[in-house]
Parts: sequence; structure tokens; C-alpha cells
Amino acid sequence: MRQCCVAFDFMDPMADIKGKETKRATLNELVEYVSTGRGVLTEPVYPEILKMISANLFRTLPPSENPDFDPEEDDPTLEAS
Repeated sequence: MRQCCVAFDFMDPMADIKGKETKRATLNELVEYVSTGRGVLTEPVYPEILKMISANLFRTLPPSENPDFDPEEDDPTLEAS
């Protein structure tokens, strides 16, 4: 599961192809293992599962590409809801 916590840049399809393929294969293997086995998800495994899910769902966003915006000087713009 730790292998699946490694973050890769999927915006660049040519970056770290081997690592991405290893992660994909490991995720597929985990899905198959959990789907076919009964009782494989024991309580001690849950923290590792949550770490893996968190590492893949939550990430920092890239910086804004608006060079004219200065958060110290400009007021935030509100969107209509």
C-alpha cells in the first residue's frame, strides 16, 4: 500500500512511466485481493488504507498563473452563487 501513496505527475504522460505503471499494477492487485478475499480488511489495515486514499485524493494546487493579482493589495472577487 505504501507504493500507492507515491504521487506522480499525470499531466506529463512521459514523466516517470515506470513508476506510474507500477502504481497502476499495484492498485489493480489490491482491488483484486480485496474483492476476492473475505476478512482481508482487518482493523490494523484501516489506517494504511486511509493514508493511501488521502495521498491520492488530497494534494496542493499549483500556484495561480495570474501575475497581476497580488493577494496583499487586491480584493478577492466574489462569484455569483
